[in-house]
Amino acid sequence: SKALVQYFSPFVAVDLCRMASAFNVEVDSLEKEIAALIMSGCIPARIDSQAKVLHARHADQRNATFVKALATGEAYMRDTK
Repeated sequence: SKALVQYFSPFVAVDLCRMASAFNVEVDSLEKEIAALIMSGCIPARIDSQAKVLHARHADQRNATFVKALATGEAYMRDTK
């Protein structure tokens, strides 16, 4: 399970078919194992079962960081006028 977490961590989305071939397992068994890791909180992601794609949830944190940075910049501009 640790290898699955490390494999997925740098990606925003991963094709489960490619991931299954990398680990030499069936897609269905991989999907069940990843679902268990998601429910336990080890992988912050969601599975698109129809397209067989694993999507990371940290993309929202990235967007939130950009929004916060923009708001901080606007507040700085407003305060310096």
